[in-house]
Amino acid sequence: MEMELDLQYQIDVVLKHWKAVLVVFLAATIVAAVVSFMQDSTYQATTTLVEHSYEYWDIPRLISMDRTVAKLYPNLVRTETVENKVIAALGSSLSPQEKASGALKRTVTLREDKDNPSVFRLQVQANDPSKATLIANTWAEQYVETVRILDPGWSTQLETVEQYLGSAEEQLTAFRQETGLGLVEYPTDDLVLSLFGARVLELENKSGQLALHRQARDNLLLLIEKAQLAADTGGGVGDLPLQLLNTPAIVDRGQLSVELLKEQEDLHTVVGLLNTEEQIISDVVDDLTLGVEQLQEELGQDQLELERLVRARDLAEGAYTALTNKVRESQLFRTRTEILSPATKATLVGPDSKLNVIVGAALGLAGGVLAAFALEYFEQTRKRA
Repeated sequence: MEMELDLQYQIDVVLKHWKAVLVVFLAATIVAAVVSFMQDSTYQATTTLVEHSYEYWDIPRLISMDRTVAKLYPNLVRTETVENKVIAALGSSLSPQEKASGALKRTVTLREDKDNPSVFRLQVQANDPSKATLIANTWAEQYVETVRILDPGWSTQLETVEQYLGSAEEQLTAFRQETGLGLVEYPTDDLVLSLFGARVLELENKSGQLALHRQARDNLLLLIEKAQLAADTGGGVGDLPLQLLNTPAIVDRGQLSVELLKEQEDLHTVVGLLNTEEQIISDVVDDLTLGVEQLQEELGQDQLELERLVRARDLAEGAYTALTNKVRESQLFRTRTEILSPATKATLVGPDSKLNVIVGAALGLAGGVLAAFALEYFEQTRKRA
């Protein structure tokens, strides 16, 4: 009974102040209608695309690899490259404002299919339904063309790395031939010629000469000691081991021989000849020792340079191998994009004038009722005062 009285009271208040309710209702409805009709309509066109990936199940190495589609569209659809191509393709169909950088791109959104991640929808909004359809289809076409001619630059990189590898191998081969640090083989029929560099050959030659002259010096020192001992003890030339003079270094010089010493009757003369020869041989030993040490130092530097060239060649070879594998894998998993369904008709997405008027009218009616109760409250307050 009390609820019926409350409801009757509310109805009486609204009927009592029906003019205020009507004014607020009409005002809100008119404002909503004016605002709705003053706003431009927005239409949305949708083009559906699909990205296919090639699968090579006949390659055992790739059977266990992930077969998911390599999705390019999140990074390539809304780019300046595609936008510029669309602007160039549409030309005069676009307004100057729409041709501004980034303006057209802001009207494009992407929606991925939840059931199939390779399918996606390209949505374009415009104030004209035909223009929205035209932009959506043109954008999809230009994107497909961009992906088709997409080159990640691996071919150019591979060519550069290949040239660097060839240059590194040529430098290493030339250095080995020049220095002899590494055997260079030239197959000719059934023979293999082993060539060494001039510096290695020079070192071998000087080392051999140094060994021969050291032997000759040692022999001469021993003969001098024997000759001095024989002179002190009254011995003769025949008591000396003159066969020690038959060394290549002394024989090649040709200044001292066994026959020459046998012709000498005085051992002091023999000692003088032996000392003279020993001094000459010792000077040659010193020169050869210095030359061998210098060559060894140069060969040490060559060894460091050889190691550097080998590292450079190995790095270039590793880079070439890695890049070759990358290119091969990119070819195996390259994607192909197609337009699954072009946009045919744009739909109105806002504003909905009728809906806005209805909402405005509903809000106006609610506001009018509130205004009626507010007026009633003020009247009752005034009467009590």
